[in-house]
Amino acid sequence: MLPITKVIIYKNGVAYFERQGTVTDDQTVEISFKPTEMNDVLRSLRVVDLGGGQICNISYPAATVSGLLFSGGFGATAGFEPAINRFKGANLRITTASEAIIARLINVQEQLSATERKYVAELLVDGEVRSLKVEDIMSFKVLDDHVNQNLNEQLEAQLNSSRKVVRRVSILCRGVGKRQIKVSYMLENPVWKSSYRLHIYKKPTLLNHNNNNNNGTNEEHEIEGWACIDNVSEDDWLDVSLTLVSGSPVSFGYDLYNPILNVRPESFNDQGKTSNAQFQQKA
Repeated sequence: MLPITKVIIYKNGVAYFERQGTVTDDQTVEISFKPTEMNDVLRSLRVVDLGGGQICNISYPAATVSGLLFSGGFGATAGFEPAINRFKGANLRITTASEAIIARLINVQEQLSATERKYVAELLVDGEVRSLKVEDIMSFKVLDDHVNQNLNEQLEAQLNSSRKVVRRVSILCRGVGKRQIKVSYMLENPVWKSSYRLHIYKKPTLLNHNNNNNNGTNEEHEIEGWACIDNVSEDDWLDVSLTLVSGSPVSFGYDLYNPILNVRPESFNDQGKTSNAQFQQKA
């Protein structure tokens, strides 16, 4: 991993980082970043081979789109409805107070009355469609292995989101012999703070016998300034060229890391007739 050699911290909450090190022939260099730093990295990353080689490829693990089982969250509804509704089409073993059912979930319907809201699960049991109140369900188990695997992967992803997770950016360098490469990028960083101290002390001087009012000392003043910086990265700043800038350059945020899915208009209505989809170009 390339060491950090230069840091410039600005007053607007961003900092410029520069790494430099040696590569030999064809070599891949990896730099780790936090998931929350990937947008800034993709906006500002710059790699230069100072020895005449080529930077052939820069790769990183893509962010995953939230799975269907947990899209929209579980909601605030009581009972099993928010959970079981995510398993439409799956084979389930459902346990109630009076029986255990092996069925395939067709749908979960909402039934409203003047006083309450209830949910009814439509099940396919041995080729027969039957209804079951969701509030009567005590527990259920997913019987499909691939659905269980998908469920476990998404639970693991949610667990990892609260852990210390890193994203490794891999840089493929091609060339001959040993060469220096330089990697630079901007990241969100705490602003640097200033602190000042005023020292007043007496400095001894030679006595002046011709002036009886001289007490043999005189006062000197010294102002001392300190810069307080926070290193929130995972790297120690050893032998780093550090610059503190009081200016605040313009800096904007933009999501380049997470996949963006565009919502497309429907071309058919419920009766199968072509609808007049309106396309609008927004600035």
